[in-house]
Amino acid sequence: MLRSCIHLSLILYFAFLSILPSVVSAEEMTITTYYPSPNGAYDALNVKRLSVGDTNGDGSINASDVSASSGYLLVADKVGVGTISPRGAIDVGNTGTIYTKEIHFVSDTGYGGDNSDPYTLRKVHDSDDSSHLDLNLNDNGTEEFRIYGNSCNGYSCATYSGNLYHKFDALGNAYHAGGLLVGTTTQNGVLTVGRTDSTVYTTSINGNWITMDDGPSFNPSYIGSIWSQLYLYPDSGNTILGVDYNGTQRGNVGIGTTGPSVKLAVGGSGTNVYSTDAWIENNMHVQGNEGLTQGGRGRMRVGTAWGYMGLFADASSTGAANDLVLGATSNQVRVGSDGSGQNLKVAYRIGTSGLSPNDVPSGWGGGVTAWDICSRASIRYTSGISGGGWDLAEEYDSKDPTLKAGEVVSIDPKNDLFVVRTAKAADAAMLGVVSTKPSVLMGVEWNDPHYGNLPIAIIGRVPACVMFIEGERIEHGEMLTSSFLPGYAMKISGPGMVVGKALQAVDSVSVAQAPIVKSLSSIKWPEDDGSNKAKPFFRIPASSLNQKEKEFLFLIHPGYNGKYVYIGKIMVFVNVNFYNNDETLNARLYNNGLLLNAIKEQQTQIEELRKEIGVLRKGRPFKWIPGRNKD
Repeated sequence: MLRSCIHLSLILYFAFLSILPSVVSAEEMTITTYYPSPNGAYDALNVKRLSVGDTNGDGSINASDVSASSGYLLVADKVGVGTISPRGAIDVGNTGTIYTKEIHFVSDTGYGGDNSDPYTLRKVHDSDDSSHLDLNLNDNGTEEFRIYGNSCNGYSCATYSGNLYHKFDALGNAYHAGGLLVGTTTQNGVLTVGRTDSTVYTTSINGNWITMDDGPSFNPSYIGSIWSQLYLYPDSGNTILGVDYNGTQRGNVGIGTTGPSVKLAVGGSGTNVYSTDAWIENNMHVQGNEGLTQGGRGRMRVGTAWGYMGLFADASSTGAANDLVLGATSNQVRVGSDGSGQNLKVAYRIGTSGLSPNDVPSGWGGGVTAWDICSRASIRYTSGISGGGWDLAEEYDSKDPTLKAGEVVSIDPKNDLFVVRTAKAADAAMLGVVSTKPSVLMGVEWNDPHYGNLPIAIIGRVPACVMFIEGERIEHGEMLTSSFLPGYAMKISGPGMVVGKALQAVDSVSVAQAPIVKSLSSIKWPEDDGSNKAKPFFRIPASSLNQKEKEFLFLIHPGYNGKYVYIGKIMVFVNVNFYNNDETLNARLYNNGLLLNAIKEQQTQIEELRKEIGVLRKGRPFKWIPGRNKD
């Protein structure tokens, strides 16, 4: 039956072609009846274009309802896929699925009917396993993507209500009418951020407060605004942070206080004194950003220590004790301003120039450890001055740059206030000895402490250069004067000026094996701390002396035929004065002293006798007048 129906359809089709050539030439066909009729089914139907119903809305169904372009299907009303009762223009039923790459949206004919703006929704494939969904809202800031809901609330369950819940405009602005939940399903405000596991930790925004809840075991903390001020309340209910935007305190921040009086107040309201920007009610600790020499990170306390205000270096992060360092780019740390009368009180010791204040021997108390102490005025003391040197010296200058410690010097006859090396025996202009390590040095220039570069010992013990010959000995306490060797002292043999007394004894036997030197200038003296521990001695051949030195040698030591002259250093108590060793003169002075004492005794006896005579003369006092008293 089906085969005969198909044959009959073909016969009718060719009959139509022969009767209606105009329809064939236009490649259009309008079927006004169905075959099989009234209902039927086709295994396959393939047409270039097809229309269903009055697609152009002219009230009739004819060729004008068909598209002029191939591949178009035009439907006048509804299309049902998987359903015979489509509920809209396209209805895929309850289980249907629509597959498409891009959807374009158009508006109705109102407001000009401008459908040229690209309102699209599409999927974009970026790379393997990477795609994204684009929603295009054009580029006009007034155009928006809106989500409405709950049409039964005030809108009689209409299809579209005025309950706008979400909105995104083309400028990137977003609106959300209800609460937003992130990481939690429990709402606690317009924004709730939490965890999805069994432990509840949420942060929510509700009105002018942000609530942070750590779970059922703790009370929540709050951040919010009251009376134009921003506050932070912890679970204890005490204010720990407040920002004041009200009145004259606009912009102040308080931590642990509700009424900050300065820009930053911690632990209390504070007081705006001396243009204060920050106020710390209690102590403040600062930890440096670098590791310390002592170990760990530094921790400095600013506040109170021992009942006073100040800075204190607490133990570091590793427990190591810290030093407190003060510095300034000007290399000057001040205590008060000039003329302010501020005092500096140090409870124990002071170390300067990199010296440790504790670098003092046992038995010494507090004080100042320094290389130098400078004072423009006097220095007063109650317990004396102790030093490492042994002599009192004055600074002098010299034209001779070769002068060395221990040499005997005299007054320069050609230059005021200068000294020269002694050049003759028993020099009457002898002044002292070049000091090695003076205890007290006078005459130092304030602006140039090295102006007078020779400290000349005028009293006290110093290492001094001496000379003697073979077989000679210098005893303890013997007087020394300048010798014929320039800068060297020797035993004095008669009255004259002496430089001081020998504190160390020496003889030619004890130094018989001393090194031999060719000249005085070739001697290299060892380092000395002023105590002459090395007690250096040398031998110089007598033959190497110049003619003048030889003449003085034989004048002082007639007939000397020794091979060497011995030179070196011994400790000498410097005290320049005149010495007289003439025994006859000393005896004469002694006898004259006895005579003077006898005369004084006779004068006393005569005065007593006169008093007695005056009593015998009737009580009248007697006055002896030479040449007038007869009886």
